[in-house]
Amino acid sequence: MESVMNPEKTAEAQERLKNYSSDPPEGSALRRAIEFGVDPTLTFYNMFVLSPEERLQKAGKTLTSTAKMLGIAAEKHK
Repeated sequence: MESVMNPEKTAEAQERLKNYSSDPPEGSALRRAIEFGVDPTLTFYNMFVLSPEERLQKAGKTLTSTAKMLGIAAEKHK
């Protein structure tokens, strides 16, 4: 997969993430998620950096990898 990421867009996304996630509003969903232990970095990366096509390709690769791992695990338990 050839990336179509724009370096300026990536820098902008990183800046947004840094500014917003460093001190999200009290009571916000993001604040609650961070307090729960969620790292919002990947979500922000997916939202602000990857194109819809790249997100679909990434999801497809994840599905393929998961299916392979489950297949291997199933074979070991036979």
